[in-house]
Amino acid sequence: MRVLIVLNTYEQDGPGQLLFRLCHRLVPIEGLRLSTVALSRGGPLMDRFRELGIGTELVESRGKAGYGRLREWARRLVRRSDRPDVIHTHLLWPDLAMRLVGRELHGIPILSTCHGLHA
Repeated sequence: MRVLIVLNTYEQDGPGQLLFRLCHRLVPIEGLRLSTVALSRGGPLMDRFRELGIGTELVESRGKAGYGRLREWARRLVRRSDRPDVIHTHLLWPDLAMRLVGRELHGIPILSTCHGLHA
């Protein structure tokens, strides 16, 4: 099973560290292939994910042209040979962004984990 993990950034903040530790534990599972994409900016975790053999991407999805870049990325994603079976989003922006481009994803299921929504 191919799982694409969608996060805000590759910074070493709380959610980034949590996802890195999760992926570190999941990598050895036979038949599971992980990849990641950040929707705002890169950071030091990009290299750490790559060291685990996890693919990384960055989609600058903010700003005036962000939605167009996000839609184009989603269109390319579904045509790839390593198209994910599941998209797992973390935090509010990745969840909203994947739902905005949901039609482009042609039925790839989206699983959302919300962190720190206390209000």
